Amino acid sequence: MGKFSAKGLKLQVEISTVMTTVGECSALNGPTDEVQFWDATDLESTYVEDGELAGLVAPGEVSGTCFCDPDDAGQAQLQADVAAGGAQRSYQFVYPTTGTPAAAFTGSAKNFNVKGTAKGGFEADFAIKQRSPAAVPA
Repeated sequence: MGKFSAKGLKLQVEISTVMTTVGECSALNGPTDEVQFWDATDLESTYVEDGELAGLVAPGEVSGTCFCDPDDAGQAQLQADVAAGGAQRSYQFVYPTTGTPAAAFTGSAKNFNVKGTAKGGFEADFAIKQRSPAAVPA
């Protein structure tokens, strides 16, 4: 399998029906969807039977780090959504080589934590709680 550069990977958030890039990202993680299992172990089991597929996928989380830019519309929207107690929005990752959406999901901004160090830039870690599993084009 080939290896692909992440340079140019974008996270976009929907603002007034327009997909807007969350700028200055240095790391993006997720989506962390997880297939759910149920435990079918009973008193007659000879081993733990906890690998039964439930047929459901639990939406996970998307997180990342960006260099803080107060003029960036995507970052401003994440901050505003956290300050307002959350709002459900559409998000998507966009492939750097093709410009097409790689994964789309709905979610709510969970946090936007600003940090700064003497030897580093003004950054923020953020997280978005997915409300739906990521839809990945075939």
